[in-house]
Amino acid sequence: MDKAPNDTKLTKEEADGLAEQLREFAQMRDLLDESQEKYRELDRKYPLKTKSKYAD
Repeated sequence: MDKAPNDTKLTKEEADGLAEQLREFAQMRDLLDESQEKYRELDRKYPLKTKSKYAD
C-alpha cells in the first residue's frame, strides 16, 4: 500500500524503524561520551609532550 505524497502519518513499520534508529543513535552517543571522558582522564594522568587540553 503506497502512501499519498502529502501523507505525513507514519506507518507502524516506519515508526518502529525510526525508534530502532534512535535507540542505536543513543547507544552510539553514550559510547562516544564514555570514550571522551576516558580520553580526558588519561590525558590528565598521562599528558603527551604537547600541552594537555584537559589539564586541571
